[in-house]
Amino acid sequence: MKRGVIFSYVLWPIAVTMGVPVADALKVAELIGVKIFLNEFASYQRLGVIIKNMELLNERNTSVPINYLPNGDWSFTLNNGTVVVATYGAFFTEKAKVLCTYALCGFANIGSIGILLGAMVTILPQRRADLTSMILTGMVGGNIACFLTGCFSGRAELKNGTFNVILKALLSPSALDRRR
Repeated sequence: MKRGVIFSYVLWPIAVTMGVPVADALKVAELIGVKIFLNEFASYQRLGVIIKNMELLNERNTSVPINYLPNGDWSFTLNNGTVVVATYGAFFTEKAKVLCTYALCGFANIGSIGILLGAMVTILPQRRADLTSMILTGMVGGNIACFLTGCFSGRAELKNGTFNVILKALLSPSALDRRR
């Protein structure tokens, strides 16, 4: 069984709790697992591929079903008859894309624990035991903060339909005048 599949099933409850639509929860959970156990750069690289695949998925021929390949990729037919193999799959909803973008943002992962612990022990060698006991809690707290940011971004997107409404309201001349 691939690591991504394990991540997706173990972290699925977190993705659903964040507000990710159930159709996309396994894919978001997989990306969260990659972020935590590998690093955020690998997960963002996969997210970029998934977003490109999402654009292709919108052009697919809906009369031909999606084939889910054993390696986690998807195969589907476009409207022009071209068969596309989408590496890492795709999201079905925009909300999953927004939530995932914010949930992956942050340095709370296993690699960062090693870097942080190495730097802190160099500065405070006498506190090695204290630092070691706190570092995992800090990583969990950092991930929860990222997930909460994703939750709020999903609520804002759900409530207003799009972030453009929020940005236009914040950046309008009248709003800028009120802040001064």
